Amino acid sequence: GKKGGFDKIIAMIDEMVADTPHGDMTLEDLGSGMMEATIETQSVDELERIIEDSDLLRTIAMLDGDVTVTITFAADGTTTMTILQQL
Repeated sequence: GKKGGFDKIIAMIDEMVADTPHGDMTLEDLGSGMMEATIETQSVDELERIIEDSDLLRTIAMLDGDVTVTITFAADGTTTMTILQQL
């Protein structure tokens, strides 16, 4: 697929997350060509819904460079997906 810039793709992901009542996304420029986006949801069900209702994973795959996705399941039930892009 066609690769794309961080800002445009993250904006698309942000729209997907915005439709989730308890979903929240934060962005951070880590410097040295590294960008990080963090999606936090109150439950694994919410994150699963975002993934199923949108093309979230396909959209993430459109990012340029090396991209790593980490999903953390916290003891309190909250779920965090971290998207790390290294150009």
